[in-house]
Amino acid sequence: MKSDFILYLFFLNFIFFIPNNQLIAQGEPDYTTAIGGRFGSPYFSVSYKTFLRDRHALEIYGGFQGFETHNTKSLSGAYQYHLPLNKLIKGLKCYGGAGLSTYFWSFDSNFPSEEDSFTVGLNSYVGLDFKIPSAPLTFTGDWTPTLFMNGYNRGFDINYWSVGLRYVIKKYQ
Repeated sequence: MKSDFILYLFFLNFIFFIPNNQLIAQGEPDYTTAIGGRFGSPYFSVSYKTFLRDRHALEIYGGFQGFETHNTKSLSGAYQYHLPLNKLIKGLKCYGGAGLSTYFWSFDSNFPSEEDSFTVGLNSYVGLDFKIPSAPLTFTGDWTPTLFMNGYNRGFDINYWSVGLRYVIKKYQ
């Protein structure tokens, strides 16, 4: 677990302290609001993302996944800070952030106790967001290490990630 946390800190440092500031562009976001899906570990989620200001965004998503031994539902909210990389590729941004998730687990028999059926997680986000310049679509990919505070999966887990596709419902004006 200690090596997982050190790996996480390395990637977070890379995103927030990119050595070459010439890659970071100034300017407004390519879109204001988008809705779509996140696919990955461990869920399929419906996602709503909106920019509050130039680089500050909120994302809310709810998801589910079925396993052989249990099912999971989640509700998450995240704050994300974006750095435009338009000098590298037009429409590309990297981001980092933090959020809170709730997980609801339903188990088959002989699985953890009832106390384990609700979990709260503190999430961190490191990712890329790409708005296609000629279309109302965004693609995202992020890594979401999570600290589970209680219940099933308690502890720090670096195996959470997702890719997303969203439709832009409001452009930046």
